Amino acid sequence: MRFRTAPRIGAQRHKHGNSGQYDDGKRSFSSYRCLGHALPLGVADSAGYDAVSAQLAAETARASAACSMITFRLLAADGVEVSDFDLYLTSGPNYSPGELPKWFFLDRQQNRRSPSRLTYYLDHQVMSQAHELGFRVIARPDKGPVNFAPAEFRSETARVAQVLRPHETALIEIRLDRRLGPSLFKLQLQPRL
Repeated sequence: MRFRTAPRIGAQRHKHGNSGQYDDGKRSFSSYRCLGHALPLGVADSAGYDAVSAQLAAETARASAACSMITFRLLAADGVEVSDFDLYLTSGPNYSPGELPKWFFLDRQQNRRSPSRLTYYLDHQVMSQAHELGFRVIARPDKGPVNFAPAEFRSETARVAQVLRPHETALIEIRLDRRLGPSLFKLQLQPRL
């Protein structure tokens, strides 16, 4: 994962160490906000801050593998969240889950508060070996009088390197169509004469 440096304005005001000193509301170079914790930087000016920021970025790049993140959000065509689904990443000329490169997968997490959101963490170097990238969605209900049509995406014109970038997130919102079976019928009210 990559840590982003805190903004240079006093938007994130916080105490530094045990001194109880707050920043002046303009610029604070005394600490660095990382995962909700203040880390002492020991710098006094903008040039020192830039140097420490560059050093932290270099250490992050060396310490961790470059990963890419894809977050999917599934909705029905009417905007209602779809929380019961299977999502398969696909690759290769046949766009099959079995053709993804070995060791591409780092982690997958589904949002507990909004189960329509699913995030994949992928090893960017391994995924950059793939020439094709796609996904297939099977949402439930997939049978019955009202169900979801399966959805599939294939990146036939874009290479993986154009879709996934190291240390970045791709947000993909998928809108699924509901299919209405032949056993359904419509009632129309006729005005009384």
